[in-house]
Amino acid sequence: LDAIIKDTDALKTLLLNHVVDGNVLSTNLSNGLSVEALGGESLNVKISEDGSIMINNAKVVIADIEASNGVIHVIDAVLSFEADNTIVDIAKANGSFTTLLEAAEAAGLVETLSSPGALTVFAPTDEAFAAVEGLDAIIKDTDALKTLLLNHVVDGNVLSTNLSNGLSVEALGGESLNVKISEDGSIMINNAKVVIADIEASNGVIHVIDAVLSFEADN
Repeated sequence: LDAIIKDTDALKTLLLNHVVDGNVLSTNLSNGLSVEALGGESLNVKISEDGSIMINNAKVVIADIEASNGVIHVIDAVLSFEADNTIVDIAKANGSFTTLLEAAEAAGLVETLSSPGALTVFAPTDEAFAAVEGLDAIIKDTDALKTLLLNHVVDGNVLSTNLSNGLSVEALGGESLNVKISEDGSIMINNAKVVIADIEASNGVIHVIDAVLSFEADN
């Protein structure tokens, strides 16, 4: 950060890439919208079904603070715009996937998730991992852990628009991921709900889910 602040030209560009011309309220945003910031970068909007808003890698935590000369939206991360942001880069910047990243490190999968290519990751949040009984024991069994994590990954870029109700896809760990889409558009993958879809990375796409996937035959 100190180095960024000392480079005043880069700092100015970074800050302008957090600013958009005009009064843009949260009600003006729509899922999939992309707007150009004053610094020239694109701000990509993702809105989950619970109404939470992601701008690139950052979550809007307070919206629509109106001022006399515009509006402020409080976000939980400095925005990232690099075209080469990998799945791992985005997960690190987001801050909600500490356990997933630690597990990937323990299982030797960080390089896989950072490498060029196209992977789709159904990413449980830290809260989702915290709900798993015996998590420490699972993480210590690196072979089982690797299989578990690979069963959250699908080959190729699978966007939410590619999913259909009743679809079953094979994860890299060998298990089946069964898709259920309700009438209101909410998506279930086995036992987990997709809470934020289509976070695109340079090497694939992330869908945030609210539970660690289970694969019992009666799912």
